[in-house]
Amino acid sequence: MVWLKAIIRHQRLTDWICENPGKICIFIILFWTFVGQTGHDPWKPDEAHTFGVTLGILKQSEWIVPLLANEPYLKHSILVYLSSALTAILTKSFFPLHDGARLSAGLWMIVVFLFTAFSAKELWGGKSTWLAPLILAGSVGLLVRGHQLTPNIIFLAGVAISIYGMAVAPRRPIVGGIGIGFGVAISSISTGLVDPWMIILFILGMMLISPLYRTKHFLISIAIAFLIALPLISIWPFFLYTTDRVLFFEWLNIYNLERMRDIFILSSKDRFFYYIGILPWFSWPAWPFAIWALWIARGQGFQRREIQLPIVTFISILFFLTVSGKGREILALPLLIPLSLLASISFKNIPRGATNAFYWFGLMVSIFIVTLCWTCYSAIELQHPRWLGDVFLKYQPFYKSNPTAQQIIAGALGTIVWIALLFNLKKFSERSAIVWTSSITIGWFLVVVLLFPWINSIKTYRYMVEDLVQHIPSNVECVSRVRIREPQRAMLDYFGNLITIPIENRFKSERCNFLLAEGEWNAERYLIDKWERIWEGGRFGDEKERYYLYRKKNNERP
Repeated sequence: MVWLKAIIRHQRLTDWICENPGKICIFIILFWTFVGQTGHDPWKPDEAHTFGVTLGILKQSEWIVPLLANEPYLKHSILVYLSSALTAILTKSFFPLHDGARLSAGLWMIVVFLFTAFSAKELWGGKSTWLAPLILAGSVGLLVRGHQLTPNIIFLAGVAISIYGMAVAPRRPIVGGIGIGFGVAISSISTGLVDPWMIILFILGMMLISPLYRTKHFLISIAIAFLIALPLISIWPFFLYTTDRVLFFEWLNIYNLERMRDIFILSSKDRFFYYIGILPWFSWPAWPFAIWALWIARGQGFQRREIQLPIVTFISILFFLTVSGKGREILALPLLIPLSLLASISFKNIPRGATNAFYWFGLMVSIFIVTLCWTCYSAIELQHPRWLGDVFLKYQPFYKSNPTAQQIIAGALGTIVWIALLFNLKKFSERSAIVWTSSITIGWFLVVVLLFPWINSIKTYRYMVEDLVQHIPSNVECVSRVRIREPQRAMLDYFGNLITIPIENRFKSERCNFLLAEGEWNAERYLIDKWERIWEGGRFGDEKERYYLYRKKNNERP
């Protein structure tokens, strides 16, 4: 280790990193953001149907009514589809449509990191400005979800902007009002009118406990926020109403009012303790440092706005998610921002033993991840070690190994740069945070470069759809469907240009001579007798999710 350090360590580089840790963190965050945004097909569930609606915009130039495989899809508002369609159009010369669309998620993540840094600078300044987004990027729960094309990433950006608006409002009411207004508006036109209530909750919470938010200046901020948010929120619903009133009221009643009502109705399916249960791993390593920050601030510190705002924000978001009863980890993303803000101030007074322990823990984890990635790559692509290669082959027997020099060179360069960074970091309290996030980043990079081809072969619907459409004549009038869900419908449209009609729509589906079903079709016997099965398939290695194609018997065709 000493001889390696002597070769890699350069005093001038070491001094520069020590003097400019913020610039190193910017590089790490940018690298983290865009690695993994390209190079794989849309994966279910969230990415597949989100891209499916984006594809509807690109194919039909329908910018008002979200369409998934030619059918209205109103579960989320329009912003995620518009932004992803825009990046897909701008980058279509360089990337496939799905990769270009996914790049919009990276741009929204930049907004998240930027406004997290702004909030930390406003609350505490100094090293917290770059530590807060660095800790956020190092959060385990954000690693995969932060690289997916989903409305929740845009909602996260809205939360980050709103928190900054609240942080700056006591000092600059107009700027604060603009931040709150845009934050609420972006949140509302990303996931709908229900989720932004968690923002309203922490605004009301701060007004309740802090006199700084019960002044005329803050009322000015609220007024400005209202004047900005209301028109922005109303634009798309107005155009939807003028385009199709039935769809507008479906969106308003089913996906907003009924969803709000369901929050207050108890159900056996509610998972009230889900988010508390996932926090220990989901928010690692932010939560232990946040707890230490609270310990440091005990007593008079809790009366300071700088401490109150992250606490109230976290409690408000957790309360809303818990009461809603919906247990999905992607919904917990907003919890990471206030925890990262609190964690960023803990490094000022953290004991040396604790920061050294975290440093070595991060180092050991990263060495394990890097070694594991290279070992798995060797097993998958080179069948060495043989026993591990057989394990991967058993799990995915249809994968064809194709090792490339580009993969090996890119992975090796990334590993070398990471090692060089580790050996050129001086000892200072924030070093452990840099080591952790850089290690998480290099681990993700190696997964993307070395293992994504194998992972994508398991998760993609491309090969299944390509095989399916070969059994359907090109001049077929229509294909009806049974139990085909939104992600699969989107991928049928994208990979096979295949639009299906629900069998419940008797007027249209009775004309169809082909029927696609997920799982065994348990219809009435007299109906089954009219059809013959001509194809069965699914994703490679997936024996649970099976699809069946039926064709009407000759004497039953219209």
